Amino acid sequence: MVVNYGVPHARRFKMNRLASFVVIVLFVVGAAPVWAQDVPFTGVVVEDSVQARAGAGRAYYVVGDLKRGDLVRVEEVIFGWNRIAAPEGVYSYISKAFVDVEGDGRTGTVNADRTDVKAGSIKGPGESYRAQVVLNKGDTVKVLEEEGSFYKIEPPKGASVFIPPGSVRRADAMEEARAQPQPAPAPAPAPVDPQPAQPEPAADALPDLEADATDAPAPVEDTAAEPTETTAEPTAEVEATETMVEADTDTDTGTSTDTDTNTDTAAEAPPAPLPAESPEGVSIDVDSEKLQAVEDEIGPMFVLPLEDQDLDMMAARYEAVQGDESLTTADELVIRRRLAAIDRNKVIKDAVMATATARAESERREQEAAQPAGPVTYDAVGRLMASSVYNGVNLPRMFRIVNPSGGRTIAYVKPGQVDAGVMLGKIVGVVGVTSYDPSTKLNIIDVKRIDLLDTPSDVE
Repeated sequence: MVVNYGVPHARRFKMNRLASFVVIVLFVVGAAPVWAQDVPFTGVVVEDSVQARAGAGRAYYVVGDLKRGDLVRVEEVIFGWNRIAAPEGVYSYISKAFVDVEGDGRTGTVNADRTDVKAGSIKGPGESYRAQVVLNKGDTVKVLEEEGSFYKIEPPKGASVFIPPGSVRRADAMEEARAQPQPAPAPAPAPVDPQPAQPEPAADALPDLEADATDAPAPVEDTAAEPTETTAEPTAEVEATETMVEADTDTDTGTSTDTDTNTDTAAEAPPAPLPAESPEGVSIDVDSEKLQAVEDEIGPMFVLPLEDQDLDMMAARYEAVQGDESLTTADELVIRRRLAAIDRNKVIKDAVMATATARAESERREQEAAQPAGPVTYDAVGRLMASSVYNGVNLPRMFRIVNPSGGRTIAYVKPGQVDAGVMLGKIVGVVGVTSYDPSTKLNIIDVKRIDLLDTPSDVE
């Protein structure tokens, strides 16, 4: 027996569907974290290792890594992905054509409106295609280094990246306070000098330590013995790089010790002749016993070959006696000039090492190029085509490898080493690592090498 309560069956079915939909919506809204809607907020990374990406999805490239306990600023939650202010260690790229650098090359000014700043891939500018922020003419950027036709820069204000769902929680009050910038500590009061002020000795009355300690012994005035002139043979490394060294400057005043203002004085008073070099090297007679002990120990090291000088140890020994009450004004000047000579030698030593490293790398590459190339086994061969879906606008930019005969897509490749102007529409062979991305359901090849082929039969 069927009982009809006066509601048609079709109408009851529609009402039941509507009620079910309302229940589901209320459940989802009720189950969502309250703080997910309360942005921005300070978040704490809760996973041991979290990859930050250029966009809200695993198909976007990696821009950096975060670790458990790192504090981030969550600006927005998109489909569970947390859009955060670019953290430390994440960089951006901008085309050199739209930036005019100034001064030491560390500050640049944008010279065109609507200039894109790209989120920096950990693989370099070749795979950094997603725009982070748009700058206009007159905006400034902090340049970190040059990479090809791009500048690597600190992320500008408003630049953001994304970390996956569940990787961050809201910070508590103590963590929030730790994330706030701390005020700079007040400067310590200047120490009171118990000794009466002593006048600064004239420049020509002090020992001249400005000369390169690796070229010759520092000139001193010896009243105990008849002075004679000697010179030390400079090392080959110093000769190769001495053009890189500028005139020394006084570390306290920042002014050159060899300026036009004292040219006449130099002409009137010729430099003191060098003393005969003792077998143990060079040391300067000073007033302080503590400084004299350092001079006797470290002074002879200045005439050693540059590679044999322990510059960090030498600097530490002089810094240890700085501020000692027994030092006179002349002693303090000796320490400053010794430290300046050590700093200069560090620059020279680093330049020599960099040159040697570059030469070794160049020789290694020449040897590799001279070796005969073996047969190549490609991971994919086909016609390189642009993708109308993965075009770098709403989704990551990628190219398709298409079967030349059937037109079926074999795989997608990232644009890193692809020369689209030459290879697009041509048969190519790709060597790389193939992986399946479940979020896009695509086979994606991380390209290590891509070659332009005449026909598919060129493959070994």
